[in-house]
Amino acid sequence: MEKWKSIRGYEKFYEVSNYGRVRSLSRYVKCRGDKLKFNKGKKLKNILNNGYYIVNLMKYGQRGKFSVHRLVAEAFIKSSIYPMVMHLDDVKTNNYFLNLQYGSALHNGALAVKNGLIPRGINRPNAKLNEKKVREIRKLVTQGVKYDILCKKHHVAKTTISAVIIKQNWGGVK
Repeated sequence: MEKWKSIRGYEKFYEVSNYGRVRSLSRYVKCRGDKLKFNKGKKLKNILNNGYYIVNLMKYGQRGKFSVHRLVAEAFIKSSIYPMVMHLDDVKTNNYFLNLQYGSALHNGALAVKNGLIPRGINRPNAKLNEKKVREIRKLVTQGVKYDILCKKHHVAKTTISAVIIKQNWGGVK
């Protein structure tokens, strides 16, 4: 069932629903010459901006742009120490409250990797290493070959070689 809550800072002007819809509330608006005009409440149109829905809210002649997913999270999800609002299914236009969660940039990146939006390892288009090279690096390090030589041979940084050795990268390769 769709539930509506006031938008913080815009109470008596706008509400957001747990489904990710935003509506204006019916109210009288002061026009030129101190005349009052009745504005009937209506559902606002979402504007697509960088893949996310935003809405324009107006109060006392001041307009503001707001991300719909953030409005939903602020109204329906318990506040968090984390600054970002993440879409669990990675569909930026799905603003249903159960699809949203607070997290950090690290959480958001991990979620993108899990959902296949960011390729890792051999699937990464700019990967310099593959399973064969990783096995070779590990074998050569056990034989005493210096990191500098491996870096030059494979065109990678020392930190990459180190991450391969401790299995922080390419941990699934035996």
